[in-house]
Amino acid sequence: MRNMAASLSFLVMIIQISILLSKSASVALDDFTPFGEDNGDVLMHRELDAVSGKINITTAFPFFGRKFTSLYVSSHGLISLEKAFAKYVPQQFPLSDMVTIIAPYWADVAQRSKGGIWYRQNSTKHLLEVASIDVRNAFLEFQHFSAIWMFVTTWEKVTFYQSTNKNITNTFQLILLTDGLYSFVRFNYQEISWTSATTSGGNSRNGLGGNEAGCGFNAGYGNYFYNVSWNSFRNIRVLDLPFKTNVGEPGVWMFRTDGITIQEPTGRITKDVILVTLRDNG
Repeated sequence: MRNMAASLSFLVMIIQISILLSKSASVALDDFTPFGEDNGDVLMHRELDAVSGKINITTAFPFFGRKFTSLYVSSHGLISLEKAFAKYVPQQFPLSDMVTIIAPYWADVAQRSKGGIWYRQNSTKHLLEVASIDVRNAFLEFQHFSAIWMFVTTWEKVTFYQSTNKNITNTFQLILLTDGLYSFVRFNYQEISWTSATTSGGNSRNGLGGNEAGCGFNAGYGNYFYNVSWNSFRNIRVLDLPFKTNVGEPGVWMFRTDGITIQEPTGRITKDVILVTLRDNG
């Protein structure tokens, strides 16, 4: 019996270690699509409520049944299509504003010298092929998908407005892909440490509490939208984004976005990874 009890305790310990490792899982920075100055990115100017100038898209991006030929990058964790958008207090989609938004992490972001916001259009054949393989793995009906255009935006070590602790930062990435007909969006989350700026009721010391950041899509017309967080079906908090997934890789989220509804993957996994904690009540 003692041997059995010892074996059981050892097994529980192994499970606990495995779960802790899973809980710490997220997308390693090395697994992000390469970004930064060495990869030809533009570094966004460091100011409050920064929005890039108009970026003309070299290949029209299909989104919610329409095609778009320009976009704007906002410092506040999102991009908008055709029309600039600088609001910093997140809201649940749909918005009353007639604006088209893709938001991996909409919040009142502040840039610091140790991080930054990087973006570029990409036509590098190798990166397009790697991204296309990811689409084919996640969406089984798209085994012949081959992207011809990619847009990569990375928010690296960004903090929140009126933060009093500059060491609390978030790092995440948005990737747009299209072959000219179909389109896909990928969110990568390496670190999410804060959820809310003081403008959303968050605590200035830790960025928690208040109205959490938003994650999702807004069509900008009609009642077409998709919330990833603030979703009653999924019931996920934004702090969980690095540890959960809809493609079987913690911290990675993929969506098909060309139709009038946002579609989740049909391939490797279609539900969130559920993380549990087991305890030895011994």
